[in-house]
Amino acid sequence: MNVFVSYSPEDSELVAAIVSTLCANNRALVYCDADSIRARGRWREELGSAISEARMVLVFWCHHSNTSYEVRKEFALALEQGKDVLPLLLDGTPLPSKLAGCRCSDFRSRVGAIHADSPERKDTGDQAGRVEVDRLIASDLSRHYEELLIMSLAREIETELASMLRPK
Repeated sequence: MNVFVSYSPEDSELVAAIVSTLCANNRALVYCDADSIRARGRWREELGSAISEARMVLVFWCHHSNTSYEVRKEFALALEQGKDVLPLLLDGTPLPSKLAGCRCSDFRSRVGAIHADSPERKDTGDQAGRVEVDRLIASDLSRHYEELLIMSLAREIETELASMLRPK
């Protein structure tokens, strides 16, 4: 199955970790994202084809993607083509009206502590401070926590994909 992944480049580290975990768990999934297309050259032409070939589009949604013209263009094109679009909420940034009716997965409460520049992280200074102290005192423990969190998110995304792609 072919899945297109839309996200802001500012979230590429988190997204790459989740996507690599998803690919490791399910070899039948084929992920394509704008970064891999851009690396090949004529990406604007290839972007439409990649979305057309995808069976589903995952949109990692947060304040970064909200301000990204490219992310907005990608999900708009997917919706125009009648693709299933699954927004994955990373912070409290409201979904645009085009995505408001889509089924989504809410990861805000778990991702906020590790999501770069997350509004939740700024609003909860104590939590962010504790996370930072944990990183300084036991960086290995924090790294393992983040790896487990990413694995957990990947499993939830797999479940969502499976339920949305079942034959009707």
